[in-house]
Amino acid sequence: QQINENQWKFRVIGCAHSPSSLAMSNEILISMKSFNRILEIDREKKEIHCESAILLSTLNEILPQHNLSLPVQGSVSGITLAGAISTGTHGSGK
Repeated sequence: QQINENQWKFRVIGCAHSPSSLAMSNEILISMKSFNRILEIDREKKEIHCESAILLSTLNEILPQHNLSLPVQGSVSGITLAGAISTGTHGSGK
């Protein structure tokens, strides 16, 4: 509410894995770290509903227990799902 009232600038950050200065700022930084839960796993539809800051490493631990997996991912699993989606992280396809 204070951010809106004062019209402060802010940035939303994930796990700050990027080596660039993109997430470094004098603005207010809002961490999404607590938004890291799996909300639902539907084995029949082969779908999961989860929050944006869940780590790929967490998904790699939990999904196989439900006979599921990520179809492809980059070489680093210590990033958030939202980070992987928003940066276009991908694997080699091999």
